[in-house]
Parts: sequence; structure tokens; C-alpha cells
Amino acid sequence: MDHDIILLGASAGGVDTLTRLCRGLPRDLPAAVLVVQHITPFPRSVLPRLLSRAGPLPAAHAEEGEAIHPGRIYVARPDHHLLVNAADQRLMLRRGPQENRTRPAIDPLFRSAAIAFGPRVVGVVLSGLLDDGTAGLVAIKACGGISVVQNPEDAAWPDMPRNALRGNSPDHCVTLVEMPALLARLARSPAGPACPVPPRIAAEARIAEQEIAAMGEDAGTVGQPSRLSCPQCGGVLNEIEENRREEGHPLPLPDRPCLWGGIPRHRPGRHAGEGAGRRHAHAPRAPAPVPPHGGSSTGAEQHGRRGCGTRWSAGRGRRRRRSGRRR
Repeated sequence: MDHDIILLGASAGGVDTLTRLCRGLPRDLPAAVLVVQHITPFPRSVLPRLLSRAGPLPAAHAEEGEAIHPGRIYVARPDHHLLVNAADQRLMLRRGPQENRTRPAIDPLFRSAAIAFGPRVVGVVLSGLLDDGTAGLVAIKACGGISVVQNPEDAAWPDMPRNALRGNSPDHCVTLVEMPALLARLARSPAGPACPVPPRIAAEARIAEQEIAAMGEDAGTVGQPSRLSCPQCGGVLNEIEENRREEGHPLPLPDRPCLWGGIPRHRPGRHAGEGAGRRHAHAPRAPAPVPPHGGSSTGAEQHGRRGCGTRWSAGRGRRRRRSGRRR
């Protein structure tokens, strides 16, 4: 098999970037193109129409259970993650937990496609803010696929490409002008041998497949419980390699200093600073947060300079109340 599954992920500046990229794709491209563009949760999106007008390949919103065919562009619907069912290799639409503060998100598509198609996948991270797509490219590489990153100097918003470069060793880093020819060449090149799916990637994919209303105790637990809580949803955080709450949404990198909001009853520099030495290669240096309740800034400054080295996941337990005086 060739590399017949191409995944495109974009955020800020992505509409123009995707339009220009699709304009350069050949009419006889022997691969299907799946697109995730961060978008507001409004029911109407004109992105498929724009991509169809821009280039020779027809684009449309993905449908639940739709088969994937080469030479077509499938666009994620607003407020739905676009996924691939590994059992029948058809498309799935899920209103699962937000990732990187958004739905649809890039990482869920990249992970699910990597599991379903393995080395046949080519993942592409384009212009955008924050780091959506970084973990997804790691999953694609782990399953034998190819990772491509837009050159940050060429991107309208370089954060996503830059974080993707820091998070893994991409196979290709090219400008937008060079990308259509690269993708056409990769689509005609043979894929490598199949690789076993790492258990953690499979567990992450299962969580993304769950509808929020249906998520229960069987949704899966990843990581070990910590003494921190999510500053956004209040869920107990589990320590893993990626910021994920069991309520669903992972904690984006820039929010790591905000973990102070989850420990208002703890002394600064205690357990939050204990993990400061463990740091992802792709984690940017975060500004020092203000310590809670006017406490000493020493631990907070250290925490901010080194970044929140570990990732966190929220458990379902209630937030425990602490009796007695605050320290």
C-alpha cells in the first residue's frame, strides 16, 4: 500500500493556508485528504465550499459512517471531532471531550487515523496557535506513518509548527509552496511495514471516541492521581505524559502555570514544584505565575521558568475539602 491517507491540521491562519495548499494538489492525487480546521461551534461552515473552489479535488463535510475514497477532501464538522473507526476504516463524528480547548481538534484525528491505517498515514501540521497536532504527529510516527510540518518561518501563525518541531523529529519541514508537490510524491510512495499500536495511544483514542453524555466510569483512566485539580473544570488531575482530564479536554501548554488555581490550599513550591524538573522537550518556557494568597514567589518562579514538566489528567472524584487553617 502507498501513503493514501493525508491528514491536514490547521488553526489560526488555517483557512487561507488550506486554500492555497488544496489549490496546488493534483487532480489525480491517489490519496484521501482529511482536514481539521479549528472553528467555532456554529452549525454552518463554508470551508468545504472554499476548498472545492480553490482546487481540483471535491471537498465536503464528513458524514458519520462514510467510506474514505482517494481524490476527495473530508472536512471536520463544527463542534464534532473527526475520527476514523479502526474496525471498518470509516469516518466517525463524535461530540467527545474538547482537546486543546477546541472541538474539532487535530490530535484526535491524527491518533485515530494512525491506529486505523498505520504506516499509510501522512500527518501535516500547518499554521496555528498553541500545540494541537504535536501529540498527534507523535502517534503517527509511533504507528509507522510520516510527519510533515510547515516551516514556522513560512506560517502565518508559527506556534503549532514550532511546537510540532520541538515535540518530535518530523520527516519533512517545508514551505507551503513546496508542500503540494511533496504530498503528491508521498502519496505515490510505498508505505512501510505495520507497527504495533502503543497502549497509551490506543487509550487516548478510546476517550476521544466517547460522547460526553455517555462517558462513565468505563471511559478509561490514564495515569496516576495527583493532589492537583484542573483550573478550568475542577476535576482531579492524573499525572501522565499529556495534560488530559477524564472529563476530556487536555490542559494546553500555556495553561500549565494556571495550575496554581487548582492548589489554593497548598503552600507554593511544595508538590507543584516537585515535578518541575521533569519537562517535555516541546514544552515552551512559560512566564512565572503569581503565587496564590500572596505566598512566597520562589516556588512559583521556579515552576514558571521550567514549565509544568509533567502532563496531567483529571479523575472523576470530588474535590476534597481540607479542614483547618490555610497555611
